[in-house]
Amino acid sequence: MLKGCSGVKASRKGSRVYSVDWQLPKAGDTVIVAKGVYAAKSGWPKVRGLLEGAVVFTSGGTKDKPVTYRGEKGAIIDGRLFSNAIKISQAREIVLEGFDIRRGRVVVWESSYCVIKNNTFHEGRGGIHIR
Repeated sequence: MLKGCSGVKASRKGSRVYSVDWQLPKAGDTVIVAKGVYAAKSGWPKVRGLLEGAVVFTSGGTKDKPVTYRGEKGAIIDGRLFSNAIKISQAREIVLEGFDIRRGRVVVWESSYCVIKNNTFHEGRGGIHIR
């Protein structure tokens, strides 16, 4: 099991964290995202006019061994109404569970065999968009 995002709290307030404190997960790994608020910022890059996402997952697994991204109780992803709170991009075999998703949506972009379960959506542009 991998523990991710613990270094985010130590980063400079308002800065975007481009690298995370774990290696890319491999097939069968579970990444536990620490409790805390992970929020989008207005100056972040946009693709076709949409904010890329407060969190972007790009590493997946295999049919028998998906990569699971699990939020601890209190793991909040806040899209701040910019559009995408979470983006799953060009990945296969991902399970996304246990997140409190606020003011944004989950976008599945050019990905396949993704399971999104036991997440809570609040306020605004919630939901799941598959492209």
